[in-house]
Amino acid sequence: GCLLLFDLGYFKYALFDRIDHFSGFFISRLKGLCNPKIVALNVACPGRARSLIGQKLKDVLKGLKRQCLDIQVEVRFPRRIYKGKRTWVKRQFRIVGIYDEETQAHHLYITNISVEQLTAEQVAKTYAGRWIVELIFKQLKSYFQIDA
Repeated sequence: GCLLLFDLGYFKYALFDRIDHFSGFFISRLKGLCNPKIVALNVACPGRARSLIGQKLKDVLKGLKRQCLDIQVEVRFPRRIYKGKRTWVKRQFRIVGIYDEETQAHHLYITNISVEQLTAEQVAKTYAGRWIVELIFKQLKSYFQIDA
């Protein structure tokens, strides 16, 4: 039942799979090289929106006009070698993209939190809280030598 907020340095599908397996929740930025296949839309876009299902994420992002993207994707990743064999796993995760006017790009987050628990905007704001906590710890280390 705990929520873990991950820096990109800890990004690993197998880790996210284990967290989900033990009924935990996570939010992480999506690595730039990731290009999963879209399998469902969590929030329908009003009007005559183009179909995203079945396409790769990077292909969709090129001409995307939506301020908010909330989709389910399928990823495939290897498990560690056990008894000389490596198995591959397919899993679905939620990806949330919030458009940033300043950078003119979507900030992408991967999570297993459902739409009913947190909206796309709440996912982004929750992850932003991770940065605030990191800055507090940086100040504590610098000024109060808390790491000593």
